[in-house]
Amino acid sequence: MAFEQAGVLKQYRLRTTAQEEKLNKVSPWDCAASVLGNQALEFVVGFVSMRLLGPSPLSEMWQASPRWVSVVALRCLAVAGLDVDQFAGKWSLSMHDFEETLVVYARNYVVPAAQLLVAFFVADTWQYFAHRFSHTNKFFYKHVHSWHHRLYAPYTFGAQYIHPAEALLLDSVGNTLSLYASALSLKLT
Repeated sequence: MAFEQAGVLKQYRLRTTAQEEKLNKVSPWDCAASVLGNQALEFVVGFVSMRLLGPSPLSEMWQASPRWVSVVALRCLAVAGLDVDQFAGKWSLSMHDFEETLVVYARNYVVPAAQLLVAFFVADTWQYFAHRFSHTNKFFYKHVHSWHHRLYAPYTFGAQYIHPAEALLLDSVGNTLSLYASALSLKLT
């Protein structure tokens, strides 16, 4: 909003301020207040759910035994056509040290990347079906989701302008599910 007041980057705007004022049924300040309120709601729900539910029961699956991780890593390298003995020899490592190095890399890079992919997939899938529900259920659309459609010429922060009940359903529940499905820790999020 400060950039808009100062006129910075004005030439890149899609619509003029007059068009925004004419088309939108909500002011920028009301939109910003709603977005901040929804962000606070999501923070509180996330914090409380992490405290009440504790760590995900799937976290042990992601932190598998080192032997299992090294076996999977070695098989993946073999499928990729790499001669593991020759590869370990280039680094002047014994096979045991090479397996230990693979475990460290897998635990520090591959497992967190896989967890993030699972979290993205679950969150996006939840968002899609919850948003589809909000358009197909007439009661929910009329009383809750229609808030979102008050912005015809969205402000830069208007993507999160939604009813608090929808924020709870789409963002808070969806993100909590994705964190538990992927067993992401607070450190990784």
